[in-house]
Amino acid sequence: MKSSYSEKKRMQWGVQYQLESGTMGLCIFSADDYIEANIYVLEMLLDYGYQQVFNLQPLSARYGIAELLRLFPASK
Repeated sequence: MKSSYSEKKRMQWGVQYQLESGTMGLCIFSADDYIEANIYVLEMLLDYGYQQVFNLQPLSARYGIAELLRLFPASK
């Protein structure tokens, strides 16, 4: 039996970060919308000590390596 309400699907997001040590990385997380994703990014900066958090991108439902490389090209 189907539910009478539609469940809100969470979106996948990716964001690049840099730590104080200079280490750079990619964080993949889920959030309901762009506003919630930005709140998470703000928490990364204020609560978890990330030096920089940038390039917030929505990911498709079936993202793979090709999409990650396109959205988050390697820095030189």
